[in-house]
Amino acid sequence: MKWSFFLLCIFSLGFSEIYEDTDVQNTI
Repeated sequence: MKWSFFLLCIFSLGFSEIYEDTDVQNTI
């Protein structure tokens, strides 16, 4: 369970970074 939660945190962080990058590109 701990490993699953840890991986989920990393995945959510990476997804948020990708979302921000795409959002910036769309804004520009």
